[in-house]
Amino acid sequence: MAGKRKIHYGWIVTLGCFLLLLYAMGLVMIVFSVFLPSLAQRFGLSRTQSSSLMTIQSVVSIFVMIIAGRVYKKHSVRVFSLIFGLCGTLGYLIYAVTPSIYVCYLGSAVLGIAQGGATMIPTSILLTRWFAQKRGLALGIATAGSGVAPMIFSPLIARRIQTAGMTNAFLTVAVLVAGFAVLVFLLLRDLPSDVGLEPYGAAGAVPAGGGPAGPPPGMTMKEALGTKEFYILAAAAFLLGMTFTSSNNHYVAHLVASGFSPVIAAFGFSIMGAAGLLTKPVLGVVADKLGVFKSNFLFYGLWIAAQIFVVAATNGNTEAYIFAILISFGAGLGSIAMPLWISQKFGYRDYGQIYSNMMTCYQTGITLGLMVFGLIADYSGTYQTSYLFNGGLAVLSLILAQLVCKSIGRKEA
Repeated sequence: MAGKRKIHYGWIVTLGCFLLLLYAMGLVMIVFSVFLPSLAQRFGLSRTQSSSLMTIQSVVSIFVMIIAGRVYKKHSVRVFSLIFGLCGTLGYLIYAVTPSIYVCYLGSAVLGIAQGGATMIPTSILLTRWFAQKRGLALGIATAGSGVAPMIFSPLIARRIQTAGMTNAFLTVAVLVAGFAVLVFLLLRDLPSDVGLEPYGAAGAVPAGGGPAGPPPGMTMKEALGTKEFYILAAAAFLLGMTFTSSNNHYVAHLVASGFSPVIAAFGFSIMGAAGLLTKPVLGVVADKLGVFKSNFLFYGLWIAAQIFVVAATNGNTEAYIFAILISFGAGLGSIAMPLWISQKFGYRDYGQIYSNMMTCYQTGITLGLMVFGLIADYSGTYQTSYLFNGGLAVLSLILAQLVCKSIGRKEA
């Protein structure tokens, strides 16, 4: 019988979310930065103009996130994550045939649809429905998927660009995204009840997705908007977003500008992904054990350290790789800590919509951060200044997050 399976199907869903983030965040968003030096060379782009390609992707993802929570509340997460995800294939196909920078802008916009609709929003909704216990661990395992792409595919794509050309590399990624999208669709299920199960560790409790026993506990979207805590966390998410993607996606460009070869820079990027395979599940366990307030100090501390360590990341390969590992530790903030802030503070009743709105603030910060990061780098002549600026923003984000999370305490994640 379904209820007597040795492996709870929630862990299969976790695997599906792992692969979803591998392609929708890893291949669509993170690995895209490997193409930036070649695109800049082909079209003669400045640092600010190169950043604009990611900025457009980010802006479009914001508009998608605004509606994604409502879409997933009314329709199948499984089906629409496939639809959004396949936009990643279309975006890379557009880049493969682009004759000018203006067509690149269209490609970035289509990639933004995949980024906004097929990354953390469906992942967080699904794992909140499927796990009453060990949600932090499940989030940690799933979000480690985004690190597989830079670990495995960044050096392969960098080498593909050098040996077969940028067009061939774009086509390769497009095929990979399509294959992963179909595989994820086959693995995911919307609710535990779809396979005759309760959420992992629920033991008869009201499921986060609702059910015959009654509606899920927590605030409605309207009630959450009536609290000051929502806006404080939204500000914390915005500031965190300003630091996140700009720090990750400029890693390769920073090392190349500092005199490292593109291959070495891409290998460092792969180290970042490899470290994430270990660090994100570990951070998920830490969040489960310590609660969000205490674990925030660890998450933020490592992230701030990463922004400061950039000063040493131009002195040799070892320092550059340490920088990559520190970034991988701090990356747990957006993928693990934020979903736990929201579920523990506002509950599950309108979790998808509340999380979607919070992610919109986060993504807005990412968009502004990409522009500001590039502008500061162009003005100062170095990416180091931009990274140190990000460190200051991370400190402010920590203060705001802890103002809210101190009242949560050590609840079960």
